Amino acid sequence: MSIVFILCTSLSLAGLLTTTNSDPLLLGMSKDKKVQVLEVIKKELLPKGRKGRHATAAYQVEDGTIFYRVRYPPDKLLVVRGENVTVKKKSSPNCRMTAFTTVERTGMHSTLRQRIIRRRTTSKMRMAVSELQICKASFTPTDGITVTHLRNALENEEFLPGGLCTRNEDGTLYVYRMSDDPDVDAIYVDTSSDDLYGASLVGVERRKCYPINVVVFEIRDDSLNKPSARRLIDSVILLEVPPSFSPSFIRDSFVYLGNVEKLLTLNTDTMEFLPSVQIGDSATIINIVGVHKDEITVTVKEGEDSYLISVRLLDGYF
Repeated sequence: MSIVFILCTSLSLAGLLTTTNSDPLLLGMSKDKKVQVLEVIKKELLPKGRKGRHATAAYQVEDGTIFYRVRYPPDKLLVVRGENVTVKKKSSPNCRMTAFTTVERTGMHSTLRQRIIRRRTTSKMRMAVSELQICKASFTPTDGITVTHLRNALENEEFLPGGLCTRNEDGTLYVYRMSDDPDVDAIYVDTSSDDLYGASLVGVERRKCYPINVVVFEIRDDSLNKPSARRLIDSVILLEVPPSFSPSFIRDSFVYLGNVEKLLTLNTDTMEFLPSVQIGDSATIINIVGVHKDEITVTVKEGEDSYLISVRLLDGYF
């Protein structure tokens, strides 16, 4: 059955995602014999869009389920299970999916948040009206992908990369994730500090057993050749990172960054970077998709192709 935001379709896996047949890369040392190479568990070739452009993005939820967003028309959301692909297409030509976020698990559902912009047409004139809605895409083997509307955008609410939201009320900045309740889970941030001048919000670190939720800011600086981190106050961490590094990914008490084929990990409990580890021999890490148990999944570029790679982390890195 094929659907537009309401139905699900089961298709053959062929032509959408290709799993490589190469032998897993065992734990060992890289060519420089200083950096340990992580074990590759899974490697998938991601399909390209028009004119060879890379058009597939991946997002992982806390139970390990990976959602694929294929951007070339028609815009599709996929979940792969074995030899089947569950597909959900965009609802209409006037609706486009944007601002996907890091994700969570709600009940037995793997959830993914998205922002939808709808364009309306009046009888007299055509006008574009931005109607921002927060929706949740859930996947179960029985029901496939289902999308439910959670709420409309709030007044003064801004959506940032990584599914982060901010709201300015009477000069006070509140920060939360798109999956949070903006009234209950919002964190107050004092942005008057000179240290935060030019910084961008990159993550919210929520810990089940830790009394303080942590907000992570980042400054990209051309003069740097390696990242650094410092805790400004208990609830605010500032990263200073070279622009060539991949976007920061925050999970529990760790921040992950990619630098070409090397993975850098910051332990925010000790505020120390762990020794670098390596993913492959010729891959450039583009984006960190998620961390599930002892596995981290990243998108990498090798030559003209993009791959989704899952590797096993060392003890102490998760």
